[in-house]
Amino acid sequence: WLKAAVGTAVVRGPQCALLAPVVPLTMADAIVEFNTLQQRAAEGRSGADVALLAFMRTHKLVNPTLALKYGTVALTKKQRSLGNDVYSVLEQVFFAALDVGAIEWADYCLQKLKSRFSSSLRVQRLVGMRQEAAGNWQDAQAVYSQILETNPEDVASRKRMISIMKGQKRIPEAIDECNKYLEIFQTDGEVWQELAEMYIAEGALSKALFPYEECVLGNPRNMYAILSYAELQMSTGDLENARKYYAFALHLDESNVRALWGYALCMRANFANKKIADSLLLTQLFSQTVAKLVDVYEKAGNSAQATAAKVLLKSDAFTYTPTPDK
Repeated sequence: WLKAAVGTAVVRGPQCALLAPVVPLTMADAIVEFNTLQQRAAEGRSGADVALLAFMRTHKLVNPTLALKYGTVALTKKQRSLGNDVYSVLEQVFFAALDVGAIEWADYCLQKLKSRFSSSLRVQRLVGMRQEAAGNWQDAQAVYSQILETNPEDVASRKRMISIMKGQKRIPEAIDECNKYLEIFQTDGEVWQELAEMYIAEGALSKALFPYEECVLGNPRNMYAILSYAELQMSTGDLENARKYYAFALHLDESNVRALWGYALCMRANFANKKIADSLLLTQLFSQTVAKLVDVYEKAGNSAQATAAKVLLKSDAFTYTPTPDK
């Protein structure tokens, strides 16, 4: 099963075990599999907790509470059954422990990894992250600087240097460091997104546009980047471009509530433009978008938020009828 999760399956036959490609799990299948494993682990099924941890690593699912809950049990009671995966679980629990503030477990995992991989750069980065968690910024920076002296191409350590500046609220310096990093590693979408978010935090909305353009260019199906770019366009007054990117987001996922609200609000503001206001197609799209939002909240039940949203969507503010020229 674990082989299948990463895209290969073990085929057993008279010729002995062979690796054969299989179709990777879709997002929907991955969610179902994750929920099933989580339920089996909660019921105490044999091996389910270890399989859940492996699934989370394979699919890069971040849930520190679950990782710490089952990882600590695996390390204390089932370590032999983990085999060589014990080191992957130690690293997984280390990250989870830092996230939830379980410092004793973080130190335990780090010590085990250091004793086994004393000269590993990867473990040295973990040492730096432990210093960051303790607020020892200079010590953490010294660790990463030492790594970069011998391995200047080490991307992870460069990113940790940026995180130190962010942790110290030195946002302008972090922005400069991001720009230097991107001069070398120009296709790193994560850093482009980080740069955009820091520009937004500093109120430089127009400067945040270009990094999000790079994110969309690198991954045209990145819904977060597409919607963030559309929202920035709307915030900087480019309603026409914002409308197009909201429409693009809805083309990818017509049920995305954030995209539906964005398109409706953008069209509502766009109706000040006579060319758009007189377009029968665009006004029909606006009405259909509002109707789809109403349907979403009708299905959501009678909560206070859903009721308030339905009242707003059915008000005159979201009702538009083109006015013929006199």
